[in-house]
Amino acid sequence: MRIKGQSAIEFLTAYSTAFLIIAIILAALFAFVSLPFTSLPFSCNPYSDFTCQDALISSNGTGGTVLLVELSDGVPGVLNISAFNATLNGIKSKKGYCAPTLATSGERLYCITTFKGEPQLGTLYSGTFDIYADFCTGGAADLTPNCSSGSTYVYGGNIRLQGSSNVSSASVWEAQIKLTNDQGTATPPDFQQMITFNPMSANAPSHERHDLGNIRFYYGSQELYAWCESNCSASSAQNATFWVKIPQGIPARQSTTIQMYLMPTSVGYSGTYEGEAPQLSSPYGAYDNGDEVFAFYQNFQGTSIPYGWTESGSGISVSVDNGITVSPAGSSASGNLTSSVRYNGTLDFYGGFSGSGSCPYNTAHLGYDNASVGYSGCPNGFSLITNNSLGGAAKSDAAYSGSSNAIFTVTYDSAGAYNALVGYGSAISSNSFISKLPLPIGFYQQSGSGVTISAAWIRVRETPPNGAMPSQTVGALSQLR
Repeated sequence: MRIKGQSAIEFLTAYSTAFLIIAIILAALFAFVSLPFTSLPFSCNPYSDFTCQDALISSNGTGGTVLLVELSDGVPGVLNISAFNATLNGIKSKKGYCAPTLATSGERLYCITTFKGEPQLGTLYSGTFDIYADFCTGGAADLTPNCSSGSTYVYGGNIRLQGSSNVSSASVWEAQIKLTNDQGTATPPDFQQMITFNPMSANAPSHERHDLGNIRFYYGSQELYAWCESNCSASSAQNATFWVKIPQGIPARQSTTIQMYLMPTSVGYSGTYEGEAPQLSSPYGAYDNGDEVFAFYQNFQGTSIPYGWTESGSGISVSVDNGITVSPAGSSASGNLTSSVRYNGTLDFYGGFSGSGSCPYNTAHLGYDNASVGYSGCPNGFSLITNNSLGGAAKSDAAYSGSSNAIFTVTYDSAGAYNALVGYGSAISSNSFISKLPLPIGFYQQSGSGVTISAAWIRVRETPPNGAMPSQTVGALSQLR
């Protein structure tokens, strides 16, 4: 009996390790099949000057194979890329390309080439790739680099990866966007340009990521900071709104052209050059790069009042929880939450007003000191107040009804007039004298207004010349090849 028990123990000891190994292998295979393709294992080693970020090989959905390699360009100066080719398992690809075509040091490149035949899921592919490019004189600031003929270099590397079943779009499409400043004054440097387009137009939806996270904007070889504000969806039937920082500005009565790329749909927001409004992602603010795009930006992420804001007065209630809410603390409470820094420019915020109170001047308002957007709970509903403590008439705006979120704007000009807008609509103006900018930004509660202010984000952007945003013309999409 003891011998039989000992044999059973020896059997379990000998084979338990084998069972464990098999379980680990099965778990790894399950993870491999289940993971997003961008998490699939790969080995990518450029020989010089580049760094691999990601790679995949998958079906293109039409009976062919596509190889996508995401690289960081480490070559000083500017490259004018003419082709991207690869050889995998002894088979040469067709001629491919990289986007953007012009790349500066530090840029992300998305290089694509295709092969005949469908890839096999889980099959190991190994080989080499080559990038063909002219080296151009001039650095990132030189947006029209001099690329002399006959200066083509080949930048190579080796790659090893497994086939994926992903069949999403792995091509790059481009559209030219012409920006025209009809005013007699140039836009300032680092101007924030509004760009809108219909994601459902023409052939765009099949090349757009569901959240438009694969859209990139360039000026020559320079990637531009961009932030998607609203309708950031490939299925949206309304205009998507992006804000793009134009570093060189737009001269008076002239036009400039930028490029909009639709990268492969495997590419998403990074939160660096490209991002979206904080309330559009989960978790809150996951890809928010508003502080890279705007002169001032605050999204109130987290649960505490950000550094640089000061609470004062006889009593207000402030709550921060991925967004901010400011309420009166009592029927006669007044108080402010203001920034310690003064700002200059057009102020926007996304949020709303709720509650009720007396009419017309016991208001809750948000904006610049002496130039803000406010509401007072009156018997006939909410009214837009285009003044602060200086007094003035309440002016109603049918574009906004209380308890809903909207984008509110305050603009200011040197003559002492300012405009208040809802949803970039018609302005409600005041010519009353107000203090000139720069001024602090604040939340203001006057005499127990009974109105609560909420905001997901606040920003300050450069004011367009004479208040007129340069017009845009978006060209047709064409596929890079």
